Amino acid sequence: MRDTIDNLPSLIGSLIVIFVTWLVAVGVKNVALLWAEKTEGDRSTDILISRLCYGGVWVVGSVISLGILGLDFGLLLGTLGLTSVAIGFSLKDVLGNYISGVILLAARPFRINDQVVISDYEGTITQIQLRAITLQTYDGRLVYIPNQQVFQSSIVNITASPFRRSSIVFGVDDSSNLDLVKEVVREAIMGIEGVESEREVIILVQELIPSTVHLEVLFWVNSRRQSFIKVTSDVCQGIKEALEKANIETPTNSYVITLDNPS
Repeated sequence: MRDTIDNLPSLIGSLIVIFVTWLVAVGVKNVALLWAEKTEGDRSTDILISRLCYGGVWVVGSVISLGILGLDFGLLLGTLGLTSVAIGFSLKDVLGNYISGVILLAARPFRINDQVVISDYEGTITQIQLRAITLQTYDGRLVYIPNQQVFQSSIVNITASPFRRSSIVFGVDDSSNLDLVKEVVREAIMGIEGVESEREVIILVQELIPSTVHLEVLFWVNSRRQSFIKVTSDVCQGIKEALEKANIETPTNSYVITLDNPS
């Protein structure tokens, strides 16, 4: 009976710690859920993150509560250390993917529906989970990339900016008036739907070769791949038609054939 009375303060302190732990765990869980929802991951990932935070708070609170009751921390930490090492070796890749997933969700180098290049894969992000991301290539294939591989790779976010620069190289006859060529091409490009009119169209002389002058056109279009490819194609067609209408000759391949007289 006396031992119970002597341990009563420790028991009350332990119960208070458990109650405070419960309050903090609920608060952290709600905050983590709100944060996770802003990362544009899927609902299951958001719930998993909030539960991990909730469980982490309870682990810390439980250790403190047991310490108040007189638990030997040295023995507990030693046991946990050996156990964590064994678990860490067996689940190294799995834990690596989850940790990388949390970092990616926090850093947010991309969002759902962004078009990205990761290692050898290019496509649209369709799902972001704690273990892996799902990327749909432009030909319709689904690629599941582990988060650890994503975290260790260079990421190119194509649609991070709303506009992307495209370029076309074409050739004209070396006798052509280059100022006239540039004017014709610039007017043709600015009249094509999808070309960003607020960005300057740049036309550069790229190369001089016998009978041909190569020019490069730089212009801006919507960064999404479908629009990028279509507008670039329209610009190619527009340049060809504008040059033909202005009677500006484009070079054609010519061959010289020499026939030896057998006599």
